[in-house]
Amino acid sequence: MELYTITSDNIVCTGSCTAKIHGKTVFVPGALPGEQIEIRIIKEKKDYAEGSIERILTPSLHRREPPCPQYGRCGGCNLQYADDAFQVMLRRDMLAGAFTRAGVSVASDSIICKTGNAWGYRSRFQLHDGGLMPRFAVSGASAPDTSCSPVPPDSCPVASPEVQAYFLRTPVQRRPRGRVCLFADSRLQNAADKAVIGAEAVQEHTQPRCVHKKIPAKTIRRFSGTPDAPQYRCVIRLTANAAQEPVCKDIAFDVRGFFQSNPALLEQTICEALRFARGRHLLDMYCGCAVFSAFLAGSFEHTTLVEHNRDALVYAEENMRGAAHSSFGVSGARWVQEHAASCEKSAGSIDTVFIDPPRSGMEAEVVQWLCHARGVERIISLSCDPATHARDCAKLVQAGYALTVLELLDFYPQTSHIESLAVLERA
Repeated sequence: MELYTITSDNIVCTGSCTAKIHGKTVFVPGALPGEQIEIRIIKEKKDYAEGSIERILTPSLHRREPPCPQYGRCGGCNLQYADDAFQVMLRRDMLAGAFTRAGVSVASDSIICKTGNAWGYRSRFQLHDGGLMPRFAVSGASAPDTSCSPVPPDSCPVASPEVQAYFLRTPVQRRPRGRVCLFADSRLQNAADKAVIGAEAVQEHTQPRCVHKKIPAKTIRRFSGTPDAPQYRCVIRLTANAAQEPVCKDIAFDVRGFFQSNPALLEQTICEALRFARGRHLLDMYCGCAVFSAFLAGSFEHTTLVEHNRDALVYAEENMRGAAHSSFGVSGARWVQEHAASCEKSAGSIDTVFIDPPRSGMEAEVVQWLCHARGVERIISLSCDPATHARDCAKLVQAGYALTVLELLDFYPQTSHIESLAVLERA
């Protein structure tokens, strides 16, 4: 198969660099911008191709030998071959490129970067038969040895000290089989060894949690309970060092559900949300277990929670106890169609929206509602996907909002994964 010598160009959100061969775009994983490399085409599509590096002829000054001995086998940490500081710049450039391609011109150097530890930061892992998914199983490519067996780590350099302690004290043969959720962090309040593991399926006869006795009568409930499984319950103490004195909250969640993997960056992000949030009526769309509203609610007269995952919403009720709020266990689209008008009629016009959608971005109905909701003065948008974030923000800008702040939240050093925070205000 023919070899090509190319000079790599910009890096995109997958972590691959682009190049041109005979006018066609080629994506090359493992390259850094400006490197001269020899590649082989491994996949040919109508509009693009994918290449594999055969030799690096002129390496970047920022290239290094990946520090982790499992690099290349494990499916995580796809940017370890770049030095830590340069990685932040790469992720910043990826974010700027995504917004610019969507039609919202953003200069890389205008993006604020919120960073933390580049190593030892990750508190949440998903294990498979005691190990981590291999690179080829994650990427979908075929491995040279065709092996998709989990990689059994005795240590992991991006893992929190508490996760490392679990790996050391629990040999892989003693770890639970199947898919296992692990959360281990010094901030955990309800685990003596600072680790909670979700390994077993909840039995069908398990009784739902009875949350209606614990929450104020003024709270509107439109959701059912969640199976009561105290062995999977996590309570983490988060601290937001805001402009005034630090604010601490104990946040409850189920280890098997979604929760951010980098608590230190989560605390920074809460501080940023507090910095921008102000008004009378806050809408927290896709609220999860209400991590952010638990901190933000004190700045508003009323908070409305919307979350289709009713298991998460039960924990949200616990985390919001004592705050004036209403809860809707429905999708964002259904809330817009069936509840938005009556919600504003009962609690007043929504002037601030905090929105944290899934990777697919905001539902079309939610975007349309935001575009036409004249009472909304400010949107604080948190996203785990720069492409869908840029797409949604572009629609809001076209509808009359101004993008006033864009931040890179560096939740996942050593990877190309990007979290970002945008603030949009009515122009």
